[in-house]
Amino acid sequence: STATIPSRLNISTQTRSSISTARISRNISRTSISARVPSTTPPSTLLAQLWSKWSSESALPKVPEAQLQCSDAICSNLSPPNLKCMNRIPDLVKRMAAPTCRFQKGESKPKYLLRSFPGSGNTWVRQVLEKATGICTGSIYCDSDIMLSGMIGEGVDSSSVLVVKTHNPKTPGNATIFIVRNPINAIVSFWKWQLIYTRMYKTEEKIHVANPPVRYFRNNPRWNNSIRGEVNYWTNLIKGTLSKTNKPLLIVTYEDIKSNTTREVFRMLDFLNVEYSAEEIIEKFKDDQLTMFKRPKVRDFDPYTPPQRDRVRIRLKQLSTSLHHKTMVEIIKRYLLEL
Repeated sequence: STATIPSRLNISTQTRSSISTARISRNISRTSISARVPSTTPPSTLLAQLWSKWSSESALPKVPEAQLQCSDAICSNLSPPNLKCMNRIPDLVKRMAAPTCRFQKGESKPKYLLRSFPGSGNTWVRQVLEKATGICTGSIYCDSDIMLSGMIGEGVDSSSVLVVKTHNPKTPGNATIFIVRNPINAIVSFWKWQLIYTRMYKTEEKIHVANPPVRYFRNNPRWNNSIRGEVNYWTNLIKGTLSKTNKPLLIVTYEDIKSNTTREVFRMLDFLNVEYSAEEIIEKFKDDQLTMFKRPKVRDFDPYTPPQRDRVRIRLKQLSTSLHHKTMVEIIKRYLLEL
């Protein structure tokens, strides 16, 4: 069975009430905001109209219109279901005054997915792509931490962003970049995330995500069960992705992006049909200062017991013999050598 990723989107009772009481008026305003036609209404006004249906208009930051780098294409993505983070609109408006990336007109562009198993560096790769292109990346999720980090495309699920993050093999899209990471490391990374965000720990402990205590691994039945479930999730995600033979697919590995960032960026941008200057990309990444989501290994113990490693090894061998995709089989064989 696949793992269920808990939602981190919290909507207050007052907001839930406003959702139901303003349903009709919201639908009316949605028409003007979602329409892919030029509008004479200032973007800031459209945002204020939408936000007022969910909370108080007084909560909307007062941003001078001249500074609001927003377009009708962006506003069209601020209505459900494309925007998952309705409670982040004030933050979005504030950040649009000094955007770190730009949205693209999505009418004629394909929707590219950035798919991965959780803990495989999806957000880090989004950060890399935004730095390389200046184009915002999106997500089918609403992660408050990612949102607060300044990634203004978080929650946007459309072709107005460069790629859309997903951990689901069934998310619809026109083409996919599939990030693969050795499951022995990806499962640990995902487990750390769960320790923090699903409150498996006592509140007073406040585990540091880079270095959970050994007791959260050794002789821990939840960790043991997690390995079994997540290795199945990892293999099923690969099978589900490779089954879509009629859609363009680019496979990249977390390890390759980390060891040779510029080379892998070139591959991804070529796949995304994005024009770029090789010299500029090399210059941007020469110091490789993107450390926000590249957490250092701080661990003086092996989180896996020998039987647990054997369990992962067996599943990888079974997967490699069942696949007919040469690139993926080679990646899995490489991971087996590292176990």
